[in-house]
Amino acid sequence: MKIQMMRMVPFLTREELGELLGKIQESPTGVFEGVSLCAVAPFLDQETVNAVFLAELDKVGSYVSLAPFVSDALWSGVVDKYMNGNHAIDLVPLYPFMDAKTFTDLFRKACEGTVEGLDLGPMLPFIDETALDELFHARLKDGKDVAMFLPFVSDATMHRMAEDFCAGGSAIDIDAFYPFMSEDDIRMIFRHAMDGARQPEPQK
Repeated sequence: MKIQMMRMVPFLTREELGELLGKIQESPTGVFEGVSLCAVAPFLDQETVNAVFLAELDKVGSYVSLAPFVSDALWSGVVDKYMNGNHAIDLVPLYPFMDAKTFTDLFRKACEGTVEGLDLGPMLPFIDETALDELFHARLKDGKDVAMFLPFVSDATMHRMAEDFCAGGSAIDIDAFYPFMSEDDIRMIFRHAMDGARQPEPQK
């Protein structure tokens, strides 16, 4: 009967795990005896996982599968590699695992257009709400398109926009915002529109 090596992994010593890790990394498929880097990563110490992740990143190997196990301190260096021209790195599947500061900085740069090859759309579900609202207002003020931001903007921001519009302090195309507003805010805008509509002059 063939031994199922994966079942042995939780019981291996640090040295044995290192030996197995070497075999996996040497394998052209990234798998040795049914064991992959992702499968062995939970049993490795942090320093080893970080080192393997960076090695896989440099050779554009199985780095994505290791992303859940690396330390937060690593992410700024990963982004720096991308910013310095290593666009072979696929950042998109790494977004959910990046620390908040690194990801927010990257998002700001993407909004400013200073990062080549990054689409804002896949970043939006992972950005901190406060940073998102701030950048949403900045884009709105600069007259830039904000359509893709709307599903992720906070209810509080939407409410303030509805209030500003009704107070006459906003010239935005409010009609595009209705699908993302609360019923109460839409009712408020409706009343504003009704109250502001010109009444026909009585016929003489």
